[in-house]
Formats: sequence, C-alpha cells, structure tokens
Amino acid sequence: MPDRNEKLRTEQRESKEIEREALALGIEIPNKPNWWLDDVEEQMAAGASKEDLQYVATYWLSPQGKAGAKWLIREELERIKDRKIKRATEIIAAVTGLAGAMIGILAIILSMIRN
Repeated sequence: MPDRNEKLRTEQRESKEIEREALALGIEIPNKPNWWLDDVEEQMAAGASKEDLQYVATYWLSPQGKAGAKWLIREELERIKDRKIKRATEIIAAVTGLAGAMIGILAIILSMIRN
C-alpha cells in the first residue's frame, strides 16, 4: 500500500498536469473551496507561520476539482472543434459558390461563342 507522501505526490502531479492542460487552453480553474485541498495544517504543525504559508503550503485539486477541471477542459476542446468545423464549412461554402459562379460565367461565354 502506498504511503501517504507517495499518494500526496501522485495527487499533486495529476493536479499539475490538469492545470497545465487548462492553462494551455486559456482556462482558469476556479478557486472553489471544494475543488482544492492543501497541506496548510501540516505546515502549521511543522512550525510555519501564517506569513510563511503562502510560500510553503501546497495546493492540489480534490477529486471533485479534478472532475470539474476536466469538464471545463472538455467543454473548451468541444468549442475549439466546433469553431474549426464552422470555419471549414464556411470555406467549403465559399469555394462551392465561387465554383458555381465560374461555371455560370463559362456557360455564358460558351453560349456567346457558339452564336
């Protein structure tokens, strides 16, 4: 069975990976109290002052926070995909319209040449 420190390191590593992915997408993970866990009590028990906590305390996502952050990431990835599909559709529509116009112009020119 993994010891507490190993489990804590794993949780922190997973949280950092999720945070990096969110940051790459421009997503800020909300600072909701039930989304984050910390080691403030352990640091204070080890002798850290309240002023030192901002430098020595470690924060990581709770299971609820991980799920919420992953949901935000999925939502952003879906928005990106939808924007790409919309752009591609607009380009295809424009190309199709131009091709139709060119065919129409060619038809007019050919009919003028035949007469």
